[in-house]
Amino acid sequence: MLCVMDGMAVPARPGQWRTIYLADGTALKAELVGDENFHFYRTAEGVQYVYNPDRGYYVLRDAKTAPTRSMMSLKANAGTRGLHRHNAPTQPNTLYSGKKKGLIILVNFADTVFAAGHDQALYNRIANEENFKYGDFCGSVHDYFKAQSNGAFDLTFDVVGPVTLSSSQALYGGNNSRGSDMCPGEMVEEACEAVEDMVDFSEYDWNADGEVEQVFVLFAGQSEADGGAKSCIWPHKWDLESALGYPLMIDNMVINTYACSNELKGTGALNGIGVICHEFTHCLGLPDFYDTSKPSVNYAMGNYDLMAAGAYNQGSYMPPCYTAYEKMACGWLTPIELKNDTTVEKMAANHEHGPAYILYNEGNRDEYYLLENRQKKGWDAAIPGQGLLVTHVDYDATKWNKNSVNQDKNHLRCAIVPADGKLGWDYRSMANDLFPYAGNDSLNRYSLPAATLFNDNADGTKYLLGGLSSIKRNPDGTVSFKFKAGRLPDNTTGVVFYESFGKCAGTGGNDNQWDTVSGFKGTFAADKTGWSCTQTMYGGHQCAKFGSSQHAGATLTSPSIMFMEDDTLTFQAAGVGKTTSTVDVYVGNTLLDVITLKPQQWSSYQFVIKDKGAKTLRFVMSSRMVLDDVKVVRKNTATAIRRLTISESGMEDGRIYSVMGQYMGTDESLLPPGMYIRNGKKFIKL
Repeated sequence: MLCVMDGMAVPARPGQWRTIYLADGTALKAELVGDENFHFYRTAEGVQYVYNPDRGYYVLRDAKTAPTRSMMSLKANAGTRGLHRHNAPTQPNTLYSGKKKGLIILVNFADTVFAAGHDQALYNRIANEENFKYGDFCGSVHDYFKAQSNGAFDLTFDVVGPVTLSSSQALYGGNNSRGSDMCPGEMVEEACEAVEDMVDFSEYDWNADGEVEQVFVLFAGQSEADGGAKSCIWPHKWDLESALGYPLMIDNMVINTYACSNELKGTGALNGIGVICHEFTHCLGLPDFYDTSKPSVNYAMGNYDLMAAGAYNQGSYMPPCYTAYEKMACGWLTPIELKNDTTVEKMAANHEHGPAYILYNEGNRDEYYLLENRQKKGWDAAIPGQGLLVTHVDYDATKWNKNSVNQDKNHLRCAIVPADGKLGWDYRSMANDLFPYAGNDSLNRYSLPAATLFNDNADGTKYLLGGLSSIKRNPDGTVSFKFKAGRLPDNTTGVVFYESFGKCAGTGGNDNQWDTVSGFKGTFAADKTGWSCTQTMYGGHQCAKFGSSQHAGATLTSPSIMFMEDDTLTFQAAGVGKTTSTVDVYVGNTLLDVITLKPQQWSSYQFVIKDKGAKTLRFVMSSRMVLDDVKVVRKNTATAIRRLTISESGMEDGRIYSVMGQYMGTDESLLPPGMYIRNGKKFIKL
């Protein structure tokens, strides 16, 4: 039986301080940070400690030996089911629309039971009652999901129990050597078997595939994430096949995906719905959007997002609205793409089902910016700030499925673009993250922060083409802004892409040296960023070698290039070794030709491209290849700045050119400082 937990979990509730003891008896105050898969205690001075169960005291955390997400081997089924809509959905997600029923099983342990009054009747209200009000509660789980989906997702629950399990909580929630719960799968298995005669599990199969969508276990007492002992269970979402080694089969239905959360907060008060909504959202297929590998360093989406720190807003009684990304992923929102110059007036807020806008990286449409209006009302009443929330998304299926979206602090894949330029994790600093802030009412390639990208845009830069200005929060809580569309360089003629590999300073190729033992060992250095190869890349003498003699089938991919019909592609290539080899040459998914490389001899190749749009070149090699001078040329080449003339109407056209003849658009405000030409005259932008 497998009894080790590595699933998706809620982060620790901020502010959970306790006294820990070291080997010499020293007592320290430290705060719990992290999640189920990676957590420790940190003192006010920033020193980190972990509990050593073999020694019975806390020791300094060793960063070199601490478990990483890759070591934890998250099972694919604990991931996100591939849920992603990077292009706005045109149809709602039928799985997450209409009337749907879930199951909540209330669970006592042999040594821990629900407090008086925390019974099935109360939890039925917490789960299902419309406009639910009780103590600090501001709504039910049903209310929350109905609001996020704008009424499209009518979710209710059968709430059963409590049932009492055979063992103490420590059996199910006790930690292993790295701090993870040992046997939560057994808790779920016992709970499901205990209610077998109370429910019809087929009612929780939403798509008639013979598998229950999820089972939710709500257990008595506290959780380790919120003030409980190390023997308490940490709320999480996982699957029984990974936890136990097998799924359950009840009523001829497969039961695999589950989630769980706790009855009480660390204070002993009744827990709110924030953690329930967080873990249930994992069951819908969405990952965590805090940094799951370096707890407390950077929450990325902070308290603006249920799937980050927002699960604890207002003591977990007021989880924030789904972000525009999350609504889009579930099929509840279709963002409006901004392509042309647009003035947006009185944009309604997220909690009022206002619109969202999307700005794509035209070189890679898996990367984009989302714009939404967030105001401190409705489910967003407890968010840190108000204004235009800008989220930068760079989707990668592997990162989403492994729940590692924001593990790299230098490449956060779903994170706020902070108006103050500081992406902190504490609540007070997050209040400054929305636009406008302290006079900062713009976001473009020249603003601070800038509208940067991780992947090349269609113009070859790592910036959005367009930009925002005049961002304003109106007295009525709406937001207004202006969008100025970017313009691609006027590459109607001339060389539109050129890679010389001139920065490669090794030996081989252009120096007529073809010995692969001593040559082609230099560092690969390209003029353009974005080249990638499934095998090795080395620098020759102002050329580059790709592929390996030991492995056939390497694929070389170029940066994104904006093609127009009838562009001409040229390059030089040669084989390595003493035998001929072949290369399949693609533009996008279109095969141009299968070329044969002569060994140790340059050949020139030329193709007329019939595709258009932002595409990459791909070279699929049977063996190794040396490549040089990759060029895309547009017909009717012009090398000089054309004379600007007065039109028949007597108006000058206002087009701006660099001194090298590159068209730069017509908006002087978007230009960096330098010398330019407009209407035939030079001018200097300061």
